[in-house]
Amino acid sequence: MKITFDPKKNADNIRERQLSFDEVSKLEWSSAVILEDVRKDYGERRFRVLGTLMNVFMRSCLRHAKVLYMSLVLERLTVER
Repeated sequence: MKITFDPKKNADNIRERQLSFDEVSKLEWSSAVILEDVRKDYGERRFRVLGTLMNVFMRSCLRHAKVLYMSLVLERLTVER
């Protein structure tokens, strides 16, 4: 799977979340939950992804064109108790 992303959004994500979009290749795709985002018409297919990366829960949003494009966010999820 080829994944591309906007370098500026990646820099923003690194600054805000200390996570590079390059890390998505390490996501445990075999156990990830991937759902198509049909909340509205985006004019393209988009997917919401929940998975683990180095034993940490992550969420991401991907959009599909000719390749998957990591466009919105890669962030750690925390559980509040």
